[in-house]
Amino acid sequence: MENTTPGTNKQEPLSDEEIRKGYAAHAELKSFVDIDLEETLKERGARYGDFTDNAWLAQALKGIIRQGAGYGRLRPVHKEALDQICSKMSRIVTASPEYRDNWDDIAGYATITSKRCL
Repeated sequence: MENTTPGTNKQEPLSDEEIRKGYAAHAELKSFVDIDLEETLKERGARYGDFTDNAWLAQALKGIIRQGAGYGRLRPVHKEALDQICSKMSRIVTASPEYRDNWDDIAGYATITSKRCL
């Protein structure tokens, strides 16, 4: 196995010990990431509800907005703000109406978009 020395194009072979250390570090990092990811997913699921339900509702809301007669006149900043607001609305309706951050995020997206109006 070969490794490029940082800052050079020189290829240097890795020793067996370096390879073992690399595999061990990778396994340790993967274990940490997997545990952290599972904890994060569990926490988010408890706060925001089932991801499938949330995704379905968010996409339905976005689809309705895209049917609006003036949607084609929107700039990307408007479209993205509306998409983000729909996602937050979905989270509110799916699981967490009392979670203040969702409401604050909606206000934030509306405010930063308002400041970009021509």
